[in-house]
Amino acid sequence: METWNKRRAKESESTDWEKFLSEDFNKVRSILQTFHKRKAKKNESMDWEKFLSEDFMIFWSVEIRQILEAQEIAEINYSVLNKITLELANVGAFQKALDTALMIKDDKSQSATLSEIAKAMAQVGNFQQALDTALMIKDDKSQSATLSEIAKVIAQTGNFQQALNIALTIKDDINQSFALLKVAQIIAQAGEFQLALDIALNLKSNTYTFAIFPEIVITMAHARAFQQALDTAESTSFAWYRFSAFLGIANAMLQTEKDEKVQKIIQKAADAALRIDTNDKKSYALSKIAETMVQIGTFQQAIDVALSIDDTTKKSSTLLKIAEMMAQAGIFQKAVDVTLSIKDDGEKSFALSQIAKVIAQAGNKEGAHQVFQKAIDVALSIKDDGEKSFALSQIAKVIAQAGDKEGTQQVFLRAINITSNMNDADRKSLALSQIAIAMAPFMDQERVQRVFLQAVNITSDMDDTDIKSSALSKIAIEMAQAGAFKQSLYITQSIQDNGTRYFALSKIAIEMAQAGAFKQSLYITQSIYDNGTRYFALSKIAIEMAQAGAFKQSLYITQSIYDNQILLKVAQKIAQAGGRQKALDIARSIHDNDDSVLVRKAIVLAHAREFQLGIDIVLSIFNERKKSRLFLKIAHIAKKINDTTNQEYIYFWEKAMTLADEAKEKARGQCIIGDNNIFRKLELQQIRFLIYDLKKIIRQPGGDKKFSLEQ
Repeated sequence: METWNKRRAKESESTDWEKFLSEDFNKVRSILQTFHKRKAKKNESMDWEKFLSEDFMIFWSVEIRQILEAQEIAEINYSVLNKITLELANVGAFQKALDTALMIKDDKSQSATLSEIAKAMAQVGNFQQALDTALMIKDDKSQSATLSEIAKVIAQTGNFQQALNIALTIKDDINQSFALLKVAQIIAQAGEFQLALDIALNLKSNTYTFAIFPEIVITMAHARAFQQALDTAESTSFAWYRFSAFLGIANAMLQTEKDEKVQKIIQKAADAALRIDTNDKKSYALSKIAETMVQIGTFQQAIDVALSIDDTTKKSSTLLKIAEMMAQAGIFQKAVDVTLSIKDDGEKSFALSQIAKVIAQAGNKEGAHQVFQKAIDVALSIKDDGEKSFALSQIAKVIAQAGDKEGTQQVFLRAINITSNMNDADRKSLALSQIAIAMAPFMDQERVQRVFLQAVNITSDMDDTDIKSSALSKIAIEMAQAGAFKQSLYITQSIQDNGTRYFALSKIAIEMAQAGAFKQSLYITQSIYDNGTRYFALSKIAIEMAQAGAFKQSLYITQSIYDNQILLKVAQKIAQAGGRQKALDIARSIHDNDDSVLVRKAIVLAHAREFQLGIDIVLSIFNERKKSRLFLKIAHIAKKINDTTNQEYIYFWEKAMTLADEAKEKARGQCIIGDNNIFRKLELQQIRFLIYDLKKIIRQPGGDKKFSLEQ
């Protein structure tokens, strides 16, 4: 390795030191990776200190210090030093990592680096060394987050008192409460419920006390400590947390019993839900209670609860769920009566058709026919012809699913006839094309195409070129979605506006690619003379090809687009299809430091099961909210491909939560009173949504404390 002094003698004083450091950092990383491979290959202990005493370590301990202390260099990007430090910490060279970190002069950068070293120490059980390192951190927030992480790791080893002592050293009340909350969660999972409760009730932040309370109660219930859980749930008067606790207990008990005791507990949850102040939360709570009541067969109580929901859409969906469960239980008439209580006629007609399908599947063809007729009657009562025809076409689809071919044809014809009475040509053509799409899976293609052509002919009466082009574009795209590619391409020839025609062609090409017709889809893109639209189509086609395993063709197309984002999307599909090494090669070939590219690159690495490399990229992103969201994404990917334990997933989640909290505090500080910067306020709102998503995953009311990928 060429030393700094020699290079300094050779080159001018304007040497790009940042580039110099970056280049040699790659050499260091290469040697460290070699060490990893050697250690894994031989599976034997190595003299690590001796290994690290080779020339490259002498270079980093001496030459970098010379560079940093050189008077003629005013400023250096410390991200290089940060990377070196993290590499050393990741392989256990903690003292040398600390020596390098302490060379960083910027307090904030140094604090962030020391934080990562301390956390790495804690993960391998070097708790005292981790604590000493954390106390060296100058930035208060960074120190608090680090101490919190150390306390959590120690708690996971069962040393609760030491974990609590460390958490209590955190000076800030909010951060101390957050650290104690995480320790309390682990203590509760270990069955030490009273200790967990004592911690929760003595937190300095009431917000965290209320947040962890239902979780401890639900953990008790799943450990079958039902009486203790009930007594604890009774001790709070806050409606949302009381509802969450009682419903959680009820769901835990439902796994083994469905007696009156469970009903009483559900009723307590319902009473609490009715006292919730916020309408959307109350509607959510009541819908969950109604669904739980249905599980134990108390249908009337479930109906009463559903009818008390203020949100119309939530009420309708809850009533439909209840009605479907009743129909499946053979209570057909009552199911129909419940469905008729839905106020919106469109939702009611669809709900009735769903109940009719269940009745038909039970073998009661006559009963199903009667309920289908009710659904049709309700749909016909809708005043707007467009909404009416749409409702009928949806009913026809359900009738087809129930196996009544003749009934399906009749209802589709009624929908077409109603549409013909519409005066608005644009809406009429669109309505007809929607009916044709609904017909496509169930009717012969000749009849479907006739309806599409009818929709096309209506556009000839349109005077406005733009409106006509838009209508034809919609029809062409919908025909392509129905698989009628030849006819859809024919329609595009009548589209006069070039931009609209190119857009329609791009959508048709994408639909063809999704159907596996790659050659034809690529041929269509040659007719698109707008670069942006053509590249959009090609990128989607390339992704579809990669997903189908045509990696070589996919990459060939992508290279003509010159877009790193698209290239990484293709790499992701390649990784998901099993081409891990190819995906890794693509990711490593991209050196774009734009945040959006880094995000996509980290996701590709996660899909290729290179989680540590992905995390390294996450840590290089400046925006805490993006970091947090990306940690959560990587956690989901790891869980989905079964390449991580639940505990590791929890670690990812908590890392995301910590970053989200840090982002919130930073955004709050920027959104000072009187500041009308809409972008800062939007950032704060996005962070709040992120934290809501995170909490929704870990704390599902009435559910076990497990992570759901469906969230």
